[in-house]
Amino acid sequence: MANIVFSASTYLVMLLVPYMLTVESMAEFSSVYNALILLLGIFEFGIPISFLRFYQMYKITYLINTVLQMTILITLVIATFTPIGSLLLKGFHLGQSTISIPLFFIALITQVGWSFSRNILLTERRFTYIFILSGLILLIRGILLGYLFFQETLFINSILITMFIIPFIPVFYILLTNGIEIITQLNNTINYNRTKKIFMFYLKRFIKFSFMTFIIGVLYVFSGRYLIIYLTEMHQIAMLADLGYAMTFLGIMSIASASFRTFFVAKFHLGDKSSIILHLDQYIGQMKLFVFYAITIAALLSAMVYLIMPNYLSINAPIFVFIMTVTYGIIFLMSLITFLARTMNYNTLEISINLIRLIMTVIITRFIFLENPLLGFLLINLVLLLGEVFLAKIILKRLHYV
Repeated sequence: MANIVFSASTYLVMLLVPYMLTVESMAEFSSVYNALILLLGIFEFGIPISFLRFYQMYKITYLINTVLQMTILITLVIATFTPIGSLLLKGFHLGQSTISIPLFFIALITQVGWSFSRNILLTERRFTYIFILSGLILLIRGILLGYLFFQETLFINSILITMFIIPFIPVFYILLTNGIEIITQLNNTINYNRTKKIFMFYLKRFIKFSFMTFIIGVLYVFSGRYLIIYLTEMHQIAMLADLGYAMTFLGIMSIASASFRTFFVAKFHLGDKSSIILHLDQYIGQMKLFVFYAITIAALLSAMVYLIMPNYLSINAPIFVFIMTVTYGIIFLMSLITFLARTMNYNTLEISINLIRLIMTVIITRFIFLENPLLGFLLINLVLLLGEVFLAKIILKRLHYV
């Protein structure tokens, strides 16, 4: 329920803000938001998944998790106020953007803080608290959207402040105070040699798993969003506006998919094979029905987009929405199987699949998309989908399910 509320707040932002923009500012917003999402995936560094993987096994995982989180946040603060920030953004081709680099990284810090906070609250089963925080974010965003509506000219920096910084200040404060409390307890435990050895031993395991998860995630996210980076580089304003608007729906689906995936990673273990098989029995038996629902929802959503989209967008926007929603809807269904890849230590296989997906996406983007955008977008999404289906089949074979 909390995930639905937070997704609603994200949808509110991504659906309504484009109506306040021109085609040029929408293209800029698409590029900046894309960079924010990609850097969020990078600076999470796989820590949320690793924490869910280890917290039930080792008590010291809470301390390791906090130390790594605080290290990442300090790194981001340094990037915010030094030339490092400009270097990190250079690869996203935002040189012509009016964006304030410090504001961009403050927004990134608050988004990373929300990801870390939600993960800790999830493991502590404080679902009501997550729901309240999600509702507060929705409320603040709704009020500030009203403020933006009355602005004569809407700048990207105003969007960052109102939609990605102010609503998340309470959440970031909670994460910071919780982290400081745990860190202050460090001196009471880390002075003992045995504790130091335990900490370092499990820290290495935690970082290794996080790094593999990080590589998998970054390759996957870049495969889905490389197209925006390329269009930004090529200054394709109209296409950026169309695709940026369409991909707002991808962001909402990604939140839902990641939430369910992390929940199942925490719930199932390979040693409990009977529970996994029961999960698959209940799920795969209805897979065809779920796929039908995914296609139906995608058709309805693209029809709605055609009717309500801003008038500066082209007919490509709703078609992009349909292709993408069907693809990621089925990928979401596959993810309720492929989450077992982490449990089965299929990290190397996932990296290989995601690397191939990224290479194929780059090739299609650079040699097909601008010549035929609809065909190029269809091929990119097909490559993403086939990789997930292939991984799901391997996992089912490993379980002797097929």
